[in-house]
Amino acid sequence: MAQDTFDPNQLKGFIAHDPAAVKAKLLKFDARNTHLVADWDRTLTATSRHLDITSWGAAQNLLPPKALEIEKRMNKQFLPKERAGKLTKEEAVEWWHGSLSLYVKYRTNIHDIERAVKEIGLRPRQGAVALFAICNYVGMPTVILSAGIRNVIEWVINKYGMKPTVILATELQADNTGRITSWDEATLVHYFNKHEAGHGELSAIRKRQPHALLLGDTIEDANMVEGKDDVLRIRICDSYACSNKEDMADFQKASFAAGYDLVVMDDLNPIVNLINWLAAKR
Repeated sequence: MAQDTFDPNQLKGFIAHDPAAVKAKLLKFDARNTHLVADWDRTLTATSRHLDITSWGAAQNLLPPKALEIEKRMNKQFLPKERAGKLTKEEAVEWWHGSLSLYVKYRTNIHDIERAVKEIGLRPRQGAVALFAICNYVGMPTVILSAGIRNVIEWVINKYGMKPTVILATELQADNTGRITSWDEATLVHYFNKHEAGHGELSAIRKRQPHALLLGDTIEDANMVEGKDDVLRIRICDSYACSNKEDMADFQKASFAAGYDLVVMDDLNPIVNLINWLAAKR
């Protein structure tokens, strides 16, 4: 566990746009009324300047050039619409179905994906293991809400002993040889349902513990949980992505405009300290 203590008057390890507003919000939180909702790829996982160290990055490396060209065309068609906020629900589903069907069509083996995950070094971000350990210890429910691959998430969290309460991510299905045959339609997570309101089990957690700590790395992740005073939104930033003052200023401006309350750099230990503080308020 991290050794530093958290003080809402100082917010050590965090960057805040409005420290007074963050303090006022935090005074309403404690471990008994709070749950954690976190994105997976690039939020709970370590990143690299040079490699796409994500669940889909590992899988895409196994597709042949023809499939990658199809994927590239779909991204060119749908990604600008998503970034502009003009993607429809039907287009989101079409995009995900088209992408997932490539792994079925080209007979990708799920065991090869597992080996690729190990080869690219997909692992938790510094502080992530301690984060889940302290949440489990104090009884704070934890939710991983991701548009990544559930199978990959489970391989990593099992390896590192992380025990989330709920994992919501697309689950690939395979035959007895490991060849991907389909995916569980009920688990499909995409742009339009990557939020707490779309999943009954999360609504039940929210009803019991109505305050939420939200962790994300993208602008869109700020919308995973609805609410204002009962949600503390924290965006994760990697130093290599904000290597100069201008980049950092732009990142912070965009984060706070999207509704994030705090920005944390590189590791999650400041959040571990925050949860320790919440637990001490019992």
